[in-house]
Formats: sequence, C-alpha cells, structure tokens
Amino acid sequence: MKAGALARSLWHRAASRRLSVVLALALALYALLLTIWAMSSPATTVRSIASGVPFLAAYALLAVNLVACSLEFFPAVLARSRVRGAARPLGREVEVEVPELGSSPEERLSAALSKIGARRVLRVDGGVLGVRSPLAPIGSTIFHAGLLVLAAGLWLSARGRVSGEAILARGQPFSGSPGEYVSTGGPEGSPPPEMAFEVEDIGASFFGNAILFTDLWARLRMADGSEPTVRLSDPARSGTSWVSITGYAYAPEFVVRDASGAELASAVVRLQSFPPGQQDGFDLPGLPHRVYVEVYPDYVPGPGGQPESRGPAPGRDVRLRAVVLRQRVPVASAVVALGEPLAFDGLTLTFTSLEPMGTFRVVRDPGWPWVMAGLFAALLGLAWRLVRPRVDVFAAVAPGAPGRLRVRVRGDLLPADPRRWAERIARALSEGA
Repeated sequence: MKAGALARSLWHRAASRRLSVVLALALALYALLLTIWAMSSPATTVRSIASGVPFLAAYALLAVNLVACSLEFFPAVLARSRVRGAARPLGREVEVEVPELGSSPEERLSAALSKIGARRVLRVDGGVLGVRSPLAPIGSTIFHAGLLVLAAGLWLSARGRVSGEAILARGQPFSGSPGEYVSTGGPEGSPPPEMAFEVEDIGASFFGNAILFTDLWARLRMADGSEPTVRLSDPARSGTSWVSITGYAYAPEFVVRDASGAELASAVVRLQSFPPGQQDGFDLPGLPHRVYVEVYPDYVPGPGGQPESRGPAPGRDVRLRAVVLRQRVPVASAVVALGEPLAFDGLTLTFTSLEPMGTFRVVRDPGWPWVMAGLFAALLGLAWRLVRPRVDVFAAVAPGAPGRLRVRVRGDLLPADPRRWAERIARALSEGA
C-alpha cells in the first residue's frame, strides 16, 4: 500500500464515529470500575490504576478521535449550514388545501415560511425552500471543540494541580509559605499554593445539638482588600487558585504565669478539638511541659461527674479538661472554666478565651479555567444543536390545482411531521390573505 493511501486509511479510521462510540463506552466502563475500586482500595492504588498506560492510551486515542472527527466532518457541517439553490432530499410529501395564491404564489409562500420561523427562503424547483435554524449543525462542532478544551483542562489539572491544608483561628493571617501548611498534595516537587489572606471571622451552624453542620463559613480579607465569605462548597477564587473552609474546631488562648504573676508564655493554640471531648495537646513554649486538652463548649456534668457538652456550639459555660505533663509525668489535671487558673509546679495555666478555628483548603489548579471554558462551550454547543434543530421545508403549488399545496419536510436531527408544518403554512397563508 502506498504511503498516501495508508495515511488516508489511518485518518479515516481515526475519524470513525464507531471508534468514538467504542471509546466512550470503554471509558464509561472504566469510570464505573474505578468508582468501585475507590470504595474498596487505598487512594494510592486508585491513582496508580487511573494513571496506568492502558487508560492514558485510551484518553490519548479519544483526544485524537475528537480532533480527527472535528476536522473530517467540519466541511460537511459548514456546507449543511448553507442554503443552496436546490432542495435537499426531503421526506414524504403531503398536500393541504389553501386559498388560491394568485399569479405570484412564490412571494406569498416565501412570506408564509418566514412567518412560521424560516430564516432563509429560496425559490427552487418551482416552489419555495425555507430553512429554520440553518446554523444549528455548527452546534456539533462547538460541542466537540468544547470537549477538546475540557480534555486539555483536565490534563493540565492532572499535571499541575496542587493543594494544601492549613488550620487557622479567627484573626490569624496566612501568607502561603510552606511552613504554614499542615499537609500538601500534588506532583512531587511542586511548591504549595501561594495565596495570602487573613481570617476575619469563622462561624458554624448545627442541626440542633447534633454534630451536623447546616452551615460552615469564614470571612476572609484577601491581599487585594476584598472580603469574600467562603463556605464548604463556595470558595474564594484568585486567578487559578482558590480557598475554601473544610473543617471546624476550637482554638483556646492560654497564658502561663509564675508565682509573682509575671507572664511566661501565651498563645492561641491550634488543636484538633472537634467534636467536643476530643483530646489534643500542645507544648508550653520555653517550659518542659505538655498540656492535653478536651474542649466542652456547652458544659454540663455527666454521669460520675464526667464533663459533657449539650452540643457542639459554644454556650454560656465553656469548660476545658486540661492535663499537664512534665516529661510524661502528670503534674496537674482539672476541668476549668475560662479565666480559672490551673496550678502546677509553682506556675498557673489559665485559658482566657476560646476562638473558633477552621481547616482551610487552598488549591492551585492551572487547568480550572480551561475546564470551565470547555464545559461552557460544550453546553453551548448542545443548546445550539438541540433547542431549535434545523428543519428544511419545501412548499409548492400542486400542478393544475391552485388551491392545493404540496409540502415536504426534513428535520436535521429529529423527524419532522410534514402534516404539522403544512397546516402551519396554511394558517399563515390564511392570515395573510
């Protein structure tokens, strides 16, 4: 086989619609299997399967198929969007009685077709051809172009998406430096997302006294001076990066004093203290002590005097159970209220306030704008193609019967009822008589 013939054969195979269907079904099956694996396998295993050579090859082949189909069929789509001087092959013919059209039937038929929605009208084959939505077929090209842009965006996201989590209390600034993140994820060696903001306020609403959020929000002050409010599913965006709040906890503020009342240490500590009663610890700066804390935001005595909380929202009586250790040896333990000192080793530990704290997720995704643009183009193409599909209507006076009209109709995407269109033309002619 000659090189030219081989190239044409490969091109036609790449542009095959059957190949499109096979690849779409195969990738749909793969997505289903991947969902099942995700429920029963570690995330690293799922990512390893998803990035395997067979599936990457299928993605690449689908992209090639989309490009080839778009280029192969675009000339035909463009030709179909034009109305030439000969009627396209239309469907079955019906006849309908109409008022006699006089000596210039083509003019009245042209006016009637325009009235019922035809945007292009031509006199052809002894009658009139009208076309509704002649540019509708171009919607298919827009749709496939959108899919290509979407695929490019997903590829950029897979290669460059980086995320990080930071735990911040109310009033705390964040500059995006690596040390401020408690965890990061993304391609190996990628720097964490860079985004600067300050947490102005954090709030949460709960379903009764249950540990179930009905709302979780934070108001931020961004580097540009804007003050967006972020929620679980409503992030604040800046370029290709965004930040959202994903968790809630309590951040107690403490002060340590010596016997003379001099302050030795103070800070707002970030604890994994949600839900109420969960224990976490922190070290006292400059001292050989570690403090383990449980937060009870709406304190109530429980069975046996054990502390409990009516619910997760802070109430009038906030208490903390604190255990102070010196080199792993307990030296003090008590349930204390805000402002109540806990004595240990000649010092006192006092929790002065309880600030709300949030877990913030910062993401940098270079593919996000492309994904959004691709989705928009694909939806636009579908709407362009489906909302008002192209319909060709040919109408002519029946030979020897000036009061009868022959009508043939073809729907470009869905079958069109010639009887319905013939009746619409007849009504338009009657109204214009």
